[in-house]
Amino acid sequence: MLKALGLASTEQREKYKELKSASNRCQGDINALKTVTEELRTAYETHKSDCALGRYEALKKMVKETGCRYETVMEKRRKDPNGGSNRRSGERQEIKAFAVRASIIARMSRSEMAVELERMNQRLDQLRRQSGAYRDALEKLNSDYQCSKKQLPPLRYYVLKDMVKVATRTEP
Repeated sequence: MLKALGLASTEQREKYKELKSASNRCQGDINALKTVTEELRTAYETHKSDCALGRYEALKKMVKETGCRYETVMEKRRKDPNGGSNRRSGERQEIKAFAVRASIIARMSRSEMAVELERMNQRLDQLRRQSGAYRDALEKLNSDYQCSKKQLPPLRYYVLKDMVKVATRTEP
């Protein structure tokens, strides 16, 4: 009967669900990494008016803390890719939206579903690139911090300052 109506196949619906869950996981990664980057940007802006010596110590501390936060966030995301208990508050709205979306998907034709799947694939690729950009910037910050330890303090101040500027400038 589905073929006679031209409705989307079960495989297409399953593919849509897989893409949607992958998209949600990727969006969660982006949100977590963006939070870490925003915290670094805020800390950097807060210490802009400090004297050079105080700012040098603050730069070291904020880069080190950002590295720890990044590793903690990524570990939590590996353990629970769906976001854990802090996502529970919005579940009712998500369930209602999912129910509405599921009824719309159930009525889609094969061609409409194919277009929707293509759109979801493009969106997922975009989210993966964005997530990768944040991840790369924070990993580079960590590795550059380790390399900066070999520098003399006056030079290291400028190296740390440039590292923070580059890491916080990342807006994919």
